[in-house]
Amino acid sequence: MKREGTLYAPPLPKGDVTANITWRKVAGEADDVVRKPSAVIQNSHKPVKAKVRIDMLIRLAHVRTALRKEKCLSRLFKVPLFVLALFTLCVLAPSCGSTSSTAQYRLVQTIPDAPDNLDISLNGKPVSTNVGFGATVPASGYKSGSAGSDPIEVFLTGTTTPVINSTALNLRSGLQSTVLLTGLYAAPTVILLPDNNTAPLSSQAEVRIIDASPSAPPSVDIYMVGPGTDISRVEPIISSLLFGQASVYISLTIPSSGFAQTMMIVTASGSKTQLVNKSYLLSNGQIRTVVLVDVSPGGGALSFFPLELNDLN
Repeated sequence: MKREGTLYAPPLPKGDVTANITWRKVAGEADDVVRKPSAVIQNSHKPVKAKVRIDMLIRLAHVRTALRKEKCLSRLFKVPLFVLALFTLCVLAPSCGSTSSTAQYRLVQTIPDAPDNLDISLNGKPVSTNVGFGATVPASGYKSGSAGSDPIEVFLTGTTTPVINSTALNLRSGLQSTVLLTGLYAAPTVILLPDNNTAPLSSQAEVRIIDASPSAPPSVDIYMVGPGTDISRVEPIISSLLFGQASVYISLTIPSSGFAQTMMIVTASGSKTQLVNKSYLLSNGQIRTVVLVDVSPGGGALSFFPLELNDLN
């Protein structure tokens, strides 16, 4: 605990004089805590020798001098309480008045009919070049960038021909995000999706689905079932997922073997006709993001082969 008004006093002679020192109450402490800046000097009943009395007077003079100095310093550095509070908040809060806070992001290119690969700039500086359809940059993990509304721009590789004009990303400090380049080339867009890579509970894995297919039905249902399951009497685990949306993270139980095989089936909302049927082998503690995309090149239809992003483990 910090103590205000700390003062050093030289030791007093043993036997003749005793000193009982307590501290004054510090703001915010309970009422029953007493801390008064007092030093009660109690003489014993025995006579005090002259030498001891002189030593006491010298030491008390030192104490008075120190008190006067401390009083002068406290006046010199006296600051209004609200100023101290604001200073404390700015020191403790990493984003207070600072532009150095960072965020983490990854880029996923899902524009199926772009005539060439893409160059990507963030805040006017190139961050990735020659990015093809289906690529994730970086291939694993995340890039670091400044948090805030830094603009992203996308060009055809090696040119200044804009594919996506300057768009504010609004990356969040200390968090991880997926930056999705999607849509058809005639009207592409950037979508920022927050990621949550907190480790799953014991004996579980997690899967999330993103709909980045502009040619898929307006909304889709997602089933996560065992191999060979007839979904005609099974309810979807995710209903009516829209283009550009990410589902919640779906928790799947992993048996004691440490591995589980699951089938992801995609249908149009309300239908049992399978548009995608893909098997995944998951292990304990993994997190995966599955991205629905168009066929490429050209687009025009939902691909049978979604992208799989390794989020954790």
